[in-house]
Amino acid sequence: MGCCSSRSSDSPASRVTRWRSTGIVALRDARLKEVPNEVLQVGNSLRTLDLTNNKLVEIPQEIGTLANMQRLVYVFFHVQP
Repeated sequence: MGCCSSRSSDSPASRVTRWRSTGIVALRDARLKEVPNEVLQVGNSLRTLDLTNNKLVEIPQEIGTLANMQRLVYVFFHVQP
């Protein structure tokens, strides 16, 4: 998914640096159960946060401190066999 995806070989510091430079945090289909702390480290550089198709139980209140975030995308698809 280009420069914005979270690859397992990336260190948390390199992900945060990349996310700050693009303003986009794309964690689509990452099988997350909670929002990683690194997302909050992006701070006011974050404009778009994509959490689509994860297993989140809640979105932390601290997300509200990201003053420049324009889009929060969270769609969960669950298909029964």
